Amino acid sequence: MMLCLFFVSNIITILKAQDTSMENITCKQSSELIQQHSNDTNFIILDLRTEQMYNEGHIENSLFHDVFSADFEGWLNTLDKNKTYLLYCNVGHRSGIALDKMEQAGFKNLYHLYEGIREWEKQGFEVVKQTY
Repeated sequence: MMLCLFFVSNIITILKAQDTSMENITCKQSSELIQQHSNDTNFIILDLRTEQMYNEGHIENSLFHDVFSADFEGWLNTLDKNKTYLLYCNVGHRSGIALDKMEQAGFKNLYHLYEGIREWEKQGFEVVKQTY
């Protein structure tokens, strides 16, 4: 009986993992993904840095929420888990943390710009700077 429960539990875990699509992608791949989804309301770009960092330069049409903010996990619960998300930060650390949290929360389609916005800019991709 215990052995049977163990196998059923493992099968359920594997099936749940198959429901989630997560991929680390480069700046070029991220740019292509953004272009492919340019008119798709189910595609969301998330900047996981601070507001100040976001204002200094971000990918056009991205939303920001600091992964280290006290309300981050509560904010995640307001997002649609079935939409497609592209996550980024400066160099991949913050967005990697958010990626783990989103996977654990059951988000289905996640892409991670693991090179970060610093590399994005270095490679010549555009950023939007907040002007006051």
